Amino acid sequence: MEVGFQLSYLAVLGIVAIQPKVYEWIEFENPLLDKIWAISSVSIAAQITTFPLGLHYFHQFPNYFLLSNLLVIPISTIIIYLGVSLLLLAKVPIVVGFIAMGFTWSIWLLNTSVQWIEKLPFALLEGISISVFETWLIYALIISVFIYFQVRKYKVLLFAFFTAVIILSMQLIEQHQQQFQKKMIIYNVPKTSVIDFISAKQNVLLTDTKFAKNESRLLFHVKHNWWDLGIDNNKIVVSDFQNEFLKINKNAIQFYDKKMIIVNGSSNVFECNDYSFSPLEIDVLLISNNPKTSIKKLLMLYKPKQIVFDSSCTTYFISKWKDECNFLQQSYYSIQDSGALEITI
Repeated sequence: MEVGFQLSYLAVLGIVAIQPKVYEWIEFENPLLDKIWAISSVSIAAQITTFPLGLHYFHQFPNYFLLSNLLVIPISTIIIYLGVSLLLLAKVPIVVGFIAMGFTWSIWLLNTSVQWIEKLPFALLEGISISVFETWLIYALIISVFIYFQVRKYKVLLFAFFTAVIILSMQLIEQHQQQFQKKMIIYNVPKTSVIDFISAKQNVLLTDTKFAKNESRLLFHVKHNWWDLGIDNNKIVVSDFQNEFLKINKNAIQFYDKKMIIVNGSSNVFECNDYSFSPLEIDVLLISNNPKTSIKKLLMLYKPKQIVFDSSCTTYFISKWKDECNFLQQSYYSIQDSGALEITI
């Protein structure tokens, strides 16, 4: 089930099964052009069998895959030969020094060329989201198209057409559903509190300044989910905020009709309910950053439908609070134990 395993074997399958047929599309008399086309046909074949998985897992398509493989394939071939030579001639000091130098420079050239292509304008088509079922449908479409060119049967072409219609229809239905989505998501980000408020195709992400500025962590933990949900209007906040569907005031949050209180290591547990003689009824009581308090004390102030421990809390504190919740028969959810929590409104 490893992604690398799936991509590697599918790429080899494409090269073995599809590349010879792609190579036959064009004939060149010039040996250099023929070699370039041979490398390009390998790239096309491998891309045909792997791009659906790339869309599903990484939500992106490499627009310059032909250009990158024109560089990567020859350089990686040189690296393989130099690497084997390095092992075989390891005991010949004079020769191995030159081979090691060539090996080092080849790896540098490979990495530099890939980084250069990556920085070109429009290098990646990002934000694409397809389900597992849609991934299978795309593979069914690819297989049926290739079978059609082999057997030229009308039924096979008709199957390919209807498969394409189903894929497009599913995308249209998904787009329609996204226009009406209302979700609150508490992400599973180690040692960090990250809460997403999603309304239609826009969102407000509440987190700390450090995480908000870390593009790689945002991509790994959050952005792929934004693409899955069709979010195209993002806003990241670290403090008080208000718009038409969300109000954040210190540790009190209202998202449509849902009320949340955040109790963290720096907050005063009395801050949001210091004038009431009865517990404040809320939907979610979020505990983060290891506040030094007990569940019993919190329940004297708030009456939550659910208590949530996010991933900024340590295992020690979460274990202690869970025992308290079980004793008091209070519903709870641990992000560390069960993963991200999604609340649909």
